[in-house]
Amino acid sequence: MGQVDHSSATSASAVSSLRAPDSDLALQTGPNAALRLLRNCVVTNSSGCHRYGYWNEQALFDGSPRTGWCTPSRKVRRVEFLEIDFGRTAAVCTMRLLSRTINPKAGFPGLVRILVPRDTGWEETAAIRTAPNDTDVWHQYEVPRAPTTRWRIEFDEIALRPEGKYFLQFMCLELYEAAQGVSS
Repeated sequence: MGQVDHSSATSASAVSSLRAPDSDLALQTGPNAALRLLRNCVVTNSSGCHRYGYWNEQALFDGSPRTGWCTPSRKVRRVEFLEIDFGRTAAVCTMRLLSRTINPKAGFPGLVRILVPRDTGWEETAAIRTAPNDTDVWHQYEVPRAPTTRWRIEFDEIALRPEGKYFLQFMCLELYEAAQGVSS
């Protein structure tokens, strides 16, 4: 489970880490049964790599564990990011990331920040300290609801890989909101 940094953002919490095959069942029958998956999300900007069709930020939303998103290999650590347009106003309350089935010590962030647009730029609404990565696992986090049409997700504290490079990789991203008529 992840820890939440309360110093600069509203509380967010790690809900669980679920093995990929069980992920949909857990959402349908667990405490989050009243959630609805956001569809039609589009990445409008990213720090990602576009060399391969299967490593493309738009593939994050296709539901396939064989496609995903990665950043270029870097010699210096930096904050990586995705900017996502929801296609409408939504109040996301749960975010899930599917890690890649590779070395668990590489390719996954130690810190995830959620930002929403304001007139003066981006405002941080959550900072999530992630749990140590395990391969082929859904990492699920509850985040404060902030009705908006867009998010910027920043990924920080990416581990140095054995070959001496930094890069981020994960396979799927899912964003959920409360189903109509459900409040919390």
